Amino acid sequence: MLWSTLLAAFSIIGTVRTWALGWEMYHDGGVKGLVCDSNFYRAPITHFWSILFLYSKFVEYGELKFTESSLRKILHAEHKALFCNYHSNILLF
Repeated sequence: MLWSTLLAAFSIIGTVRTWALGWEMYHDGGVKGLVCDSNFYRAPITHFWSILFLYSKFVEYGELKFTESSLRKILHAEHKALFCNYHSNILLF
């Protein structure tokens, strides 16, 4: 429960900080300014939250392996496939 709450708070804060900068760039340069201007990706706010997001995926992968190993007997094949598919997609995106 605590882990889920912290992960949700982390996601909300990261989204708010990143969207605020994105909105500012969209307001200044429109869609072209948001998509084509590399300052969005080089801005300290976006860079910081992107790095934290990347590291959080490693932590989630560790959680996946721990949960998978501890619930191996409990999970049915369909649930296990869905569980692994979800976390695989998290790692890719």
